[in-house]
Amino acid sequence: MEASFRFYSQVIGWEYVELDRPHGAYPTFQSAGQPRAGLVQINPAEMESGWAPYIGVADLEATLARAKELGGEVLLEPAENIYEGRLAILADPTGVSFLVIQLEEEAL
Repeated sequence: MEASFRFYSQVIGWEYVELDRPHGAYPTFQSAGQPRAGLVQINPAEMESGWAPYIGVADLEATLARAKELGGEVLLEPAENIYEGRLAILADPTGVSFLVIQLEEEAL
């Protein structure tokens, strides 16, 4: 993760800031005082490194239902208490995956 911190802070100008969370420190990149991205250490044997876009939604259940109607697939059913909200993983009709999150309150 150290290499990621250096790379993105130098290329994009983001500042590294750790946010205090109930489950421990959450490393983020910020600009203009606002979080722009978070980092999570992964096991390379289990998953490739990469970005996982999160899209904030007002109603998670309605979003999942609408995605299914439009040909999307739910890859991970809603999980509770993830980064102060509920999230699910979806795939669009072409197979591209992304996360949707309904925050309990403004978390970042």
